[in-house]
Amino acid sequence: MLALYPAKRIASDDLEAHPSGYYLEKKGELPANWTVLDERNQKKTVTAKWTVGKTPMAWEGIPAGDYILGEIETPPGYLTNQMEVEIRETSKLQLITMQEDHIKTAFFKYEEKDGKKECLPNAYAAELTLYEAVTDENGIVMEADGTPRYDREKRVTSWKTEDAKAYSQGSDSFAARYQKLYAEYHTRFNTVTWCGYTAEKQEETATEQGESVRQLWNLGNGSQVLVQVTKNLQLDGKVGYSYDFRWNYQAEGTLVSYDTSDGIHRIDYLPLNPTKNDLASNRKKGYYVLVETKTPSGYQKAAPKPVIVEETAEIQLYGLENRAKSVYISKLGRSGEISEEAIYLAGAELAVFRAAQDGSLVQEKEYLVERWISGSDGKFTEEEAEKQEIPAGWKAGDWKPHRISPIAYGAYYLVEFSAPAGYRPMEPRKFIVAAASEETIEAVNTLKQGRVRVEKVDERKPEEKLAGAVFEVKNRETGERVQMETDESGQAESPFLPIGTIGENGGWIPYHYEVRETMPPDGYQLIPRVYEVLIEDQKECEVLTYDLTVPNETTKIKISKLDFDTGLFVSGAKLAVYEAGFLDGVYTEAGEALETWICDGKTHVIEGKLIAGHTYLLKELEAPDGYTVQKPMIFTVSDTGRGINAARDGANALETETADGLFDSITSLRVQGRKALRLVRTLWDLDSGEEFVLSSLMEASVPYLEREKCEKEGVAEGHRFELREIIEFSDGSRRTIGKNTFRLNWDENGHYPLTLRTLKGTRYRLEEYHQKETDGREVESWIPENRDGLGYIHEIRNPEYSDPCGIRAVSPIGKDGAAVLPGSVIVYEITYRNQSDKKENMKIGLEIPAGCELMTAASMGGAEQIGESWYWNIENVAAGSGGILRVAVLVGEHINENGQENHSGMTVTATIWGKTGKSYESFHPILSPGAIAIAGRVTGTAAALLRQVDITYTLYLKNAEGKELPGLISYTGSKSGTLRSGGSLTLSCGESVVLTGMPWGTNYEVRAQVPAQTPDGLPIEWKSTGSTGRTSRQGNTVLWEFHQNDRSVREVLKRGNRYRLVELLELDGGKTEEVESNQMIFSLGNDAQIDGIGMIDSPTKLVFSKTDLGGTELPGAQIEILDQSGNVIESWISADHPHEIIGTLTPGKSYIMRETGAPDGFAYAEEIPFTVSEDGTVERISMQDKPTHVEITKYSVTGEKELPGARMELWEEKEGGTLVDSWVSDRGAHVIKGKLNAGKNYVLVEKIAPDGYWKAEKVTFTVSLDGRVDQVKMYDRPTEVQVEKRKWREQKGDSEFIKGALLRISDETGKVILEWISEEKEKCIQGILKEGCRYILEELEAPEGYEKAEPVSFTVSEDGTVTVVRMYDRLKPEKPGRPGHGQPEYPKKVIEELKEGYLTVHVPESICGEGKIVLDSRQMKPLPRMGYGESATWGVEGAYQIEDEKERLNEVISLIWKWKLVIGLICMSVGTGLALAERRRKEENIKKNMERNDKGKEE
Repeated sequence: MLALYPAKRIASDDLEAHPSGYYLEKKGELPANWTVLDERNQKKTVTAKWTVGKTPMAWEGIPAGDYILGEIETPPGYLTNQMEVEIRETSKLQLITMQEDHIKTAFFKYEEKDGKKECLPNAYAAELTLYEAVTDENGIVMEADGTPRYDREKRVTSWKTEDAKAYSQGSDSFAARYQKLYAEYHTRFNTVTWCGYTAEKQEETATEQGESVRQLWNLGNGSQVLVQVTKNLQLDGKVGYSYDFRWNYQAEGTLVSYDTSDGIHRIDYLPLNPTKNDLASNRKKGYYVLVETKTPSGYQKAAPKPVIVEETAEIQLYGLENRAKSVYISKLGRSGEISEEAIYLAGAELAVFRAAQDGSLVQEKEYLVERWISGSDGKFTEEEAEKQEIPAGWKAGDWKPHRISPIAYGAYYLVEFSAPAGYRPMEPRKFIVAAASEETIEAVNTLKQGRVRVEKVDERKPEEKLAGAVFEVKNRETGERVQMETDESGQAESPFLPIGTIGENGGWIPYHYEVRETMPPDGYQLIPRVYEVLIEDQKECEVLTYDLTVPNETTKIKISKLDFDTGLFVSGAKLAVYEAGFLDGVYTEAGEALETWICDGKTHVIEGKLIAGHTYLLKELEAPDGYTVQKPMIFTVSDTGRGINAARDGANALETETADGLFDSITSLRVQGRKALRLVRTLWDLDSGEEFVLSSLMEASVPYLEREKCEKEGVAEGHRFELREIIEFSDGSRRTIGKNTFRLNWDENGHYPLTLRTLKGTRYRLEEYHQKETDGREVESWIPENRDGLGYIHEIRNPEYSDPCGIRAVSPIGKDGAAVLPGSVIVYEITYRNQSDKKENMKIGLEIPAGCELMTAASMGGAEQIGESWYWNIENVAAGSGGILRVAVLVGEHINENGQENHSGMTVTATIWGKTGKSYESFHPILSPGAIAIAGRVTGTAAALLRQVDITYTLYLKNAEGKELPGLISYTGSKSGTLRSGGSLTLSCGESVVLTGMPWGTNYEVRAQVPAQTPDGLPIEWKSTGSTGRTSRQGNTVLWEFHQNDRSVREVLKRGNRYRLVELLELDGGKTEEVESNQMIFSLGNDAQIDGIGMIDSPTKLVFSKTDLGGTELPGAQIEILDQSGNVIESWISADHPHEIIGTLTPGKSYIMRETGAPDGFAYAEEIPFTVSEDGTVERISMQDKPTHVEITKYSVTGEKELPGARMELWEEKEGGTLVDSWVSDRGAHVIKGKLNAGKNYVLVEKIAPDGYWKAEKVTFTVSLDGRVDQVKMYDRPTEVQVEKRKWREQKGDSEFIKGALLRISDETGKVILEWISEEKEKCIQGILKEGCRYILEELEAPEGYEKAEPVSFTVSEDGTVTVVRMYDRLKPEKPGRPGHGQPEYPKKVIEELKEGYLTVHVPESICGEGKIVLDSRQMKPLPRMGYGESATWGVEGAYQIEDEKERLNEVISLIWKWKLVIGLICMSVGTGLALAERRRKEENIKKNMERNDKGKEE
């Protein structure tokens, strides 16, 4: 909005400012006004105040005069302007042009260097933002904490500083290219190619004549430039052009901003924002705050700056300074311990990045401040120290920290791109650069962490990964250990491990680690190896991982089933292995069987199913036929899984000790034994189940049972008894060591003989064991002792075996394998020893190299030379003894085929022969003057393994001044080549080289890198002599001696052998014997560990003894063993020693020992049932044969008294055959003992009967099989004569008896035998009259009324029939009497029905079979089969009566029938009929006698 104000002239003396001499001044504040005529010719007043439009404002009628044209209001960014106007009085158009002007501000980002303000280059570009300030009403910019406040919501503009050098400097810049094109083409070009970009013209304006051209270009890099070209006259008078480049030209609203070529940022048209006070005072200002939103890299952040814009046409310049910030980066190394002092570390590649706006790290070029390698700045010098140019905290000789300057305030990150070897790349470290920040940044590197990663695989199936393996990782330097366990994928990772320490120069010194398996996976063996781990750096890895694949072999435990007696393999046993549980103090099966198998006569290997360190139960489920089931064995698999470290069988236990947890070789074997305390005996009645105390049945001093004592205690003869011998041990256990089953039969003295043993002691024996040699070499024998109350433990030491034999150089020259010069004399000692078990003749041979010579005068005499070898014979060297043979050898010249010295060395060999031969060597390198020999010597039983180990030797050579010796040194020997000082060569243990070509007096040092162990995991022992020295004319030897014994080679218990531990009981049973009460068998594997056990099966062993009653073995008996089904298992004929059955009978089953044929003179023993023991006890079955015992008695049928006087004969089978015996009976029974054969028939014949008796019928009898006393009774019937004194009658039939007659019987000589008076019955005369003799019956006096009869002559019958003599008396003539009186009567019936009761008949032999009855050798009809209440008739022929009721029925054979019988008896008599009443009376007497003596017996 403009206004025209009337003005007045004011004179001025300032002609520079006012050349006219005056200036105008407003007359007032009101715009000019005047009157004019409008279109309608009307007057109107015009006020000179208007708003500018797009067209000029035209005024008419303005009064002439001086005016001031002023702006009342201006657009934002423009200046309020006024101008002096003179209106002339003319009719012409007067053109008044007011030039606009605007606010011009310039901002300069600079740093001060050497007192000059220099624009920050683009490399340090800053980003700036202009905000409206927060002011008070007085126009004072308000502050917060000393920082001007601004309104973030009122951002005016932002820009990035630009030094414009890339646009304006250089021939390839846009400015240079543009000017060149414009000069040539003027405005006729539209593109400009510059610095790889193509700029394109966007707009163009020009004056009519083209004096001024204005163009807008797009530079092709995202920015644009406004170019204004003005034509002008140059100094040379030619027309030229001036160029104005406005870089990064932007129009943002009313604002126009650009960068000048000198790096100043222009903002035009910046609006003013006056305060109220400004307006009140008619002052206009702009209040702003310039904020550095992005600080130039390397500079401190500039503080926000107030910008007060004045209303002026002048360019208002505002400067913003960036001050450079310096930081020192010190690179340090630390092993990881915070307390450890850090050491400067060179070789790290580092960089510093400016933090992004959000404070994060962005590793891009635009944020990069600087990149360098630590140590590249060198070290501080003394000169710098003198100039005091060393920062505080450092001194001359220290590594220089890296200096970064300038570095602006702000957040930064220190980044390590590459760390020195072994160091962990430092995590980006953020640090703040501020006014108060420290100037030194410590970039500390710690050593990387390492770890060992193990993959566990099956050795035979590497694709199968194994879980559960535990490994130990040991730091060899610090001794620290960690453990790790493989997972299901077979992987195990150790915790992070320190990889080493830091040397003086900050370098990494690696640690050495050893990895060993401490627990194998389930079912696998521990691998016997220690893996050496040297972790190497891997730049891309922060954690250094050493990958190791470890194969595992499955556990292999050998189980053998062996015979207790023979040691041979047993087939057919069914075995099972269980995990062992422990319940109530007893091991038991825990779960199902892990493996079950049938023994096939070979060693069974349980593979991959047993777990290291676990305890198992080996159980026999079924024993082979003829073997007892063994008690379970308990064994523990060693922690390595390669063997067994403990085993027990219920009686004894084995426990091994090893050198360490890695190797299984047994260093000692502990045997847990026991002591037999006492032997006790028990006697069991197997038939009744009763137990008897043996001491109560016999005297202590006699070896037999006594009948009297036994009967008193209720011991029954004929019963089966079992006598057990039981050992009670110190561990509370009991073991039956003997069992004797017998049937008790007393001998004639009332004794039963017993073999009783007494316990003398206990002994153990460990012996080498071979299946066919049960008595192997004894290893050790001992008597168990309870030392210190710790139990009966015996320890067998098993030290490593060291060969006592060998050859060794003992002289100072060549000692222990040192190098020698030709012409030297070496003295050797050859040590020999007889290592067999008996005296041996030994022979020693010595073989020396060609060119060398045995110095016989200095050697042991008696040598015999054969070729190049010498021999000594040494006789009668005792077992374990030996000696030393001393010899001297002259070293000859060693020249090769080319005439040069041969340094390959010499070997002297000694061979020692005893039971076997073995050679030993001593090697010596051959020296030359000034040479150095590096010699290796190996000893020990693992020498062969040592020779597989490589040793790296490093040689250091210095001259006399201590400087390193230059040049190459040659070496020959086991290897040939050259090396220089500090160089290395690798030789295996035992190899040697000789180094030549060094000046005498050269100082040398030889270092060796020796592995910790052999490939098989054995630690290597070594020592060195002469490793430092000075070369001399005699030459020098650096001797490295390596020694290692094979741990599996042992003195006592040797690998590959089988051993048997035997528990022996010393018993005395008349003679001393040792009984094996227990045994354990185990085998040693290749590592001298227990790799297998033997389960011993005891075959059933039964001893069958056939003896007489006195205990003497009886030959000739036929014996059978039958099973329960009656099958004959074995049969034999007894001899003069017991018969053994081993491994045939089944434990727990019952059998019968039966005698099928007795020896002559002996009865058959009663069979003995027995049950085979299940505990392996050796059993004795004793069967005694009684001698046959026959007692022949001669009785009268009327009584039991012996009848003397009978002449008797005994015939075998039949009379007239073999006469066995003859005798005359006396008052006692005739006894025949041990003469007759059991089961045979014999015939007893009475040749002459005693007076008054008939000869008995022949008696045939069979000797009893069971040895009972056979009572053979021959009954002589007394002769029987029945004298009947009867009354004569004429009719047939017997007449009545008459009494009162005096009768006499006389023999033929007239001798009166008997007189008596008759009664009304017959007179029976028994046992008085001799058979076959003639007698006379006389009637001395007749009864009254009768006539005396005539004497009657009669002969006593010899056939045993009753002789009936009848004498009739006639009545004296009488008067006639009653009819029929005196007539003979017919006898009554002799058949009479017997009532129910007992019928006893006497027969000469037993009644057996199917009911046949033999009576007096005559066979009768079989007794009919009847049920109860039925009746039958049985005819008996030849029956005879028994007169004597006192007959002993236990000496006759009785047949008792208890039936309801009707028996018809037909009695045949020679004379008159027998009186039935008398017979009944006698039968009743016999019946009563029988009931009294045999009550209760029925058959």
